[in-house]
Amino acid sequence: MSTVAFSSQLSVVPELKFGDGRAAGLFVEALHLLRRYEETSSKHFLEDAQAALEKSLRFSPRELLPKFYLGITKSVLGELDQKDAIRIFRDFSKSDIFSLRTAAKYNLAAAYVETYNLNRFPPAIGELDKLLQELKREGIPLGQAKFVRALWERCGDQRARVEPLYYLAEVTRDFLLIHLDIWKPRWKRHAAAEVRRQGEQMLKALKVREAALKRHEKFLGGQRCEIWAWHWNNVGIVYAALAAVARRSNDTGVDAKADNAERCFDLAHKSDPNFGSSRANLARLYFEIRGNYEKAIQLFEEVSLGLEAPDLAHFCLGKLHTIAQNREKAIDHFKSSKSIKTWGVDIDDWTAIRRQVAENLIRWNQTDVAILLLNSLLLENQADTELRERIRDLEQQR
Repeated sequence: MSTVAFSSQLSVVPELKFGDGRAAGLFVEALHLLRRYEETSSKHFLEDAQAALEKSLRFSPRELLPKFYLGITKSVLGELDQKDAIRIFRDFSKSDIFSLRTAAKYNLAAAYVETYNLNRFPPAIGELDKLLQELKREGIPLGQAKFVRALWERCGDQRARVEPLYYLAEVTRDFLLIHLDIWKPRWKRHAAAEVRRQGEQMLKALKVREAALKRHEKFLGGQRCEIWAWHWNNVGIVYAALAAVARRSNDTGVDAKADNAERCFDLAHKSDPNFGSSRANLARLYFEIRGNYEKAIQLFEEVSLGLEAPDLAHFCLGKLHTIAQNREKAIDHFKSSKSIKTWGVDIDDWTAIRRQVAENLIRWNQTDVAILLLNSLLLENQADTELRERIRDLEQQR
């Protein structure tokens, strides 16, 4: 997820004017590099921007704008815990300056998203709820016509337009709710009915969101493409979760749901080609739902080169090469992923890794491939009676 949320209003706030010309020049250079990053997704632009911001602060440590944007670069480049970014945005979220405070609150919630820690999602939803209320309370009414705004400004009303930040907050909140209520439990058999119910409700809510975005699209400014990418990615995630439930229960509707998910992930990618999450989600769709390993490898290799979800990409590539019995490639990818720690196995324990991958395949109702993998393990250890019984049970369930 990109947390690079530029606010054109920040640069005109009197309290944010630079007191040092060298610091200002470096900040302008950093903004140029950040925009180049958004256009290209090239990591070196982001790293150069961070260096320019740090140098700007060395010339003038009290400047607020370089510090704020340093939080953005640290969020995108940072570790999964997002410690530095969260600290910076938490400080700015207490600012007396409306534009700075609200932008910081959004980026704080976005930093929580970047941790991929579901325990941090509920507080992020709470932060976004408060932000949405504040934007409605202190910003101009959503969708207010330009001629009406001009009349109000003549009367001295200096409130800011809030549509870009408002809808970024809305689609980010949608993402968090989808992950907690629909995506996380999608493979749990006992949760199938609830996931279907929540999924259908969310699709209706997202249809309402789509209508609102179309109605206010001309006010979304430079965030328009990113907002639409978030939205279509959200719709795709819901359809992918419904497809997972259908696959788990051998529902004939799995292909239609997977097709809808792929269509939405493609729309997200077309809306903003630099929105990497949609490609990662499409890769998972081909891996977990469609069982098309060749296409999944192609997509995950693409994702592994970007800044969004490279850990997930390497983890899944490790699994895919394990299925192909390519130990060297599998281990190389697992070594590049922190997610392997969730398995609690030694990275060099090839037997344990293959067993874990097989269990994942069983969970995704890809039983035939799982049996092939388990049979290869049995050939290496004929005395493993527990494994032999596991294979027999799986064959009887087919």
